[in-house]
Amino acid sequence: MDTKYYLYYRQDIWKFTCLWTIIIYEAVHFVAGSWVVLMNRRLKSLVILAIYMFIGGVGAVISGSIVGAILGLIYSAGSLQMSTWIPFVWAVVQVLTLIMTSYSMTASVM
Repeated sequence: MDTKYYLYYRQDIWKFTCLWTIIIYEAVHFVAGSWVVLMNRRLKSLVILAIYMFIGGVGAVISGSIVGAILGLIYSAGSLQMSTWIPFVWAVVQVLTLIMTSYSMTASVM
């Protein structure tokens, strides 16, 4: 039996997008922060991990809220139904954009 679920309301679209963005952002920032901890092996590096996670959380809430609100407005304006996978895809796009822009900044600093 194949059951399909859809999002209809702006609040639900915003919530799904924001939560997926937070989950994926935090995972990426945890991996990056853990890499710093493994490379430095100092007690202060655990503070760096906490800072990475905090910055990732704040960025995720801001980014997820903006994209979720825009998606909610677009889909509700057209009275469209949204697959529950769309917020996940937009969260992945946001994280990939974050990673891509961080490399260009690294190259310009060097």
